[in-house]
Amino acid sequence: MQTQKNKYITPEEYLEIERKAEFKSEYYNGEMFALAGAGRQHNIININIGSSLNNQLKDKPCEVYVNDMRVFIDELKFYTYPDVVVVCGEPEFKSNENPDTLINPVIIIEILSKSTEKYDKGTKFNFYRRISSLREYILVYQDEFLVEQFIKITENEWKLKIYNKPNMTVLLESIDCHLPVQDVYHKAEAKIK
Repeated sequence: MQTQKNKYITPEEYLEIERKAEFKSEYYNGEMFALAGAGRQHNIININIGSSLNNQLKDKPCEVYVNDMRVFIDELKFYTYPDVVVVCGEPEFKSNENPDTLINPVIIIEILSKSTEKYDKGTKFNFYRRISSLREYILVYQDEFLVEQFIKITENEWKLKIYNKPNMTVLLESIDCHLPVQDVYHKAEAKIK
């Protein structure tokens, strides 16, 4: 049985398809990759984080996007949809005609599942580190009280902080906000390990 070789899709073709699609897909190296839907745990954690940050930033020149703001990394021609994105100052988009693809996030937050954990911690973080505006990358585990915060020190140096107890609080230094771990997991069925 022969496998059919995938046809190369240009970034422009991807955007045209994606803007009409019912389901989201990432794009890298001429290929589209469909994204799986999120379950209950993921959605609860996502809205907890997004709501908290949106409330804390309401009087600051920052915006919070949850789920549907596409991010583009020009150097790699990589399009992706982080779970939560924060931009401060003037948001910059790949196209002013279609402000649906952000290029200058300050914070990216990914909520890990068993199927995405390795990718989000490895390849995706390697890609995200190429965004010059990015100051913090946050990984939130779904099934346990565990948040990993990567803070950019220099172009090639990131500091890791780990929060694994409900009474701990993640300080988002780049935007002067805080996320109590207990609030991140409010109504979620996470465990202390």
